[in-house]
Amino acid sequence: MKLSTIIILLIIGWLCCSNNANANPIVINRGGTYTFDQTFSESPGIIVNTTEPVTFRYCAFVTYGQKLFQCVPGANLTFEFDYLGSQVVGGVLLNPWKPSKLIVRNCHFEGGGSSGIIVEGDGSSTQAIIDIEASDFHDCYIAEQLNGICNDPNIFVAFNRATGDAYTLRTDQFSTYNSSGTPYSYLTMRDNFVEGCPDAPQTQFSAGITGGDGYPGHYSKYTEVIGNVILNGQGNGISMEYPGQGNVSKCVDNIVVGIGYKPYFSFGISWAADSGYYVGNTVCWWNTQSSAMTDYLESSGGGAVPSVGNLALPGSLLSLEYEQNLYWLWTEKMVSQGISVGYGPAPEVTYPQPSDFPQ
Repeated sequence: MKLSTIIILLIIGWLCCSNNANANPIVINRGGTYTFDQTFSESPGIIVNTTEPVTFRYCAFVTYGQKLFQCVPGANLTFEFDYLGSQVVGGVLLNPWKPSKLIVRNCHFEGGGSSGIIVEGDGSSTQAIIDIEASDFHDCYIAEQLNGICNDPNIFVAFNRATGDAYTLRTDQFSTYNSSGTPYSYLTMRDNFVEGCPDAPQTQFSAGITGGDGYPGHYSKYTEVIGNVILNGQGNGISMEYPGQGNVSKCVDNIVVGIGYKPYFSFGISWAADSGYYVGNTVCWWNTQSSAMTDYLESSGGGAVPSVGNLALPGSLLSLEYEQNLYWLWTEKMVSQGISVGYGPAPEVTYPQPSDFPQ
């Protein structure tokens, strides 16, 4: 055999081994703690066929398919210190249907244009435990979405970081479509950091945190949005949409800073709750369509919304340094609470250039 032929065969073999892509899914039929390092070429990559508690710890999953996980209804899932990555656009990494429990802590989701977590239900009341904490979402089309998880007293989405490249196509990062807590235990979204995507196509709606999606019957109530930092949104920074549905929610101590690119739905905070309260929020929002700061509070609900201690800063105060300082203040806040976000070094946060700010 010629030396050149041997070299070619060695290169082919090395490429095959280094790819380590598995066309066959991993099937889990019983509970336990699992650790995998696997790349999948097909969809789904992992099938969970049990409602017994299953924990994935210190795993690394990469998929070339549209869907990484497939789970039975009632799945009991915990993810800790895991890496979940996608090599396709338009897929979803973690998409459980009516889980009984979903715990995600200190994980990293590398979307590449796919979504991180989408939890789906059928709109009926549920007692599912959903706890998504201290995780990184990078270049995810959607970081986290709850869809049809209703009257659930056990939802907590907090201390997460969603970032991405300036030109990455991304939409609402943390959203609660047609999902709700209870009068005694609100659905909680707190202390998350979102670096938006101001350079996405103008037809692409984008927001940092969204409840509801503007369609009749799609609304979120008994939701509290507290202490979040939203930078560089394209549509709304925070949006609680579709009033007139008994939407009782709280918006407290959030910071929303950036540039609204759309000629409509471009508010720093669009709060259309029928009741609840809107307190202590800071907004510095510049609408490039009208060259003026948009209204920072849109209260179009059926009832009065108490609004106290909110601060609207003129968009002319925007600066690169101001946004960088907000990110580091959020980081220091996590450190002061003993919270380590993600499982490794923090991803680079991309800021617009100073020339992008209004003069």
